[in-house]
Amino acid sequence: MKKWLYQQLSSGKVHVIHNHGMWQMNSIYPANAARKHRVSFICSPRGALSQWAMSNGSKLKRIFWPLLQRPALRQANCFHATSESEYNDIRRLGFRQPVAVIPNGIDIPTLTQHAAAQTRTLLFLGRIHPVKGLDLLLPAWKAVQNRFPDWQLVIAGSDEGYHGTSGYLSNVKTAATKLGLSRVHFVGEIQGEQKRDAFQRAELFVLPSYSENFGISVAEALAAGTPAVTTTGAPWSELENRRAGWQIGIGIQPLVDCLTLALAKPQQELAEMGIAGREWMIREYRWKELGDLMLQTYEWLVHNTGSPPACVRLD
Repeated sequence: MKKWLYQQLSSGKVHVIHNHGMWQMNSIYPANAARKHRVSFICSPRGALSQWAMSNGSKLKRIFWPLLQRPALRQANCFHATSESEYNDIRRLGFRQPVAVIPNGIDIPTLTQHAAAQTRTLLFLGRIHPVKGLDLLLPAWKAVQNRFPDWQLVIAGSDEGYHGTSGYLSNVKTAATKLGLSRVHFVGEIQGEQKRDAFQRAELFVLPSYSENFGISVAEALAAGTPAVTTTGAPWSELENRRAGWQIGIGIQPLVDCLTLALAKPQQELAEMGIAGREWMIREYRWKELGDLMLQTYEWLVHNTGSPPACVRLD
């Protein structure tokens, strides 16, 4: 990859290199290549600079950060943050380069009519990883499951390794068994139409994460017309103002309190919240408009003239 990257940049046909993510050598090569060939370099940390991410994960981070990762990030001409909280993470770590604050875009699915289900569904859909807060969701469900016998909890997502283990899903299933949970269904990773269908069939989506740079599954749920519950670890403080869901503190009790309120709501009221969320996504999170902002950022970096686009922060 390093050899290929240097070949591409030496051709003189590349004007911007945009790296996504951190903590692997493929996040180091672009910085070095861009510096050598005088090409504009923009970096999207994708949540890797959050306080949670910096203090969790492999112990090798303590070596990789000062020797390779931080020097590479210092070479960036510009950062890309998907939210205000990620912008703050970049500044907290001392990087003073311009930051383009542009959220992720989403596809707006066509809504499909589904027959009314006898069992109402609370959906978690995301990576099965400690950052997602499943250790909070399971005991919270334990606290409310008997009060809402018409609801089920569906947990969908890919099983990911953590700290060198083969996967985290077995830990979650063991915890569910020990807690004596009922009506909890682990359905594995789902994609495409099956994923869109899961969002639309659910009456409520929950993402109790400790840290999210964006939380794309929240946007996907809202786009599908499903209201969402997430935490202050995700940048969705507008959920309640938009009447599209709830943002709560990180912890078991805040989640219990919120689920007690949300699961008691009539289907029609939750559906109306979902419609409000979908309209919000249509207005502000379409790919075309957000792609235009990124293109404006690239052009500003390449030409290095005039004022930056409105999405770029210099402070």
